[in-house]
Amino acid sequence: MTAFPGWIARETPDGLRTRLEELDSAILDDRDTTLRVHYSSINYKDALALHGRPGVLRRHPLVTGIDVTGEVLTSRHPRWSRGDLVTLNGAGLGEERHGGLAGLAAVDGADLVPVPEPFTLAQAAAIGTAGFTAALSLLALRRHGLTPADGPVLVTGAGGGVGSVAVALLAASGHEVIAATGRPDALRGQLTRLGAAHIVGRAELDTGGKPLAAQRWAGVIDAVGGTLL
Repeated sequence: MTAFPGWIARETPDGLRTRLEELDSAILDDRDTTLRVHYSSINYKDALALHGRPGVLRRHPLVTGIDVTGEVLTSRHPRWSRGDLVTLNGAGLGEERHGGLAGLAAVDGADLVPVPEPFTLAQAAAIGTAGFTAALSLLALRRHGLTPADGPVLVTGAGGGVGSVAVALLAASGHEVIAATGRPDALRGQLTRLGAAHIVGRAELDTGGKPLAAQRWAGVIDAVGGTLL
């Protein structure tokens, strides 16, 4: 048995509570790969979990943290060996599986991605689930044939994690980026530095539910959903 620190959510008489504890490796799930965690990150879901919101935590007790970056300690998966540097985003971590806000993590090797040499472990963790999602969104648009010549691309929720990385990736790829946010005045400078050509307030996108309207953008990366989408 190995002791390690971790942020764990437990049921208490006052509801779900999350705190930093010294944990035993026996608590970890039976997965094929064990990691020494170097870094994790805090995103919106993690913030909810750390405040004991039951909608995020689907079992308890549960170690929180929906992503993890570190080195392989042991693995039964044929792809990984001790010392490999890897990262993992999502895959149920911090929701229904013990997550990355801890010293150790047990995961499925099939879910891991190697950290490529240009990146440090800290950089990979900083990109995190939000950056990974933004990159997948841009790749999906490209698979559907989107090019910079097609016209401007809208990013909703541009001030958040997914949105801000999406703005930067689109701009670096040559696209004209329209950044939509509920805080246009406060975030104008930040979004412009990330590469946004224009900043619009979220209210400007409210069409009142009209079924048909003129096309304004060649593509959209939406990080908001709901009626705005």
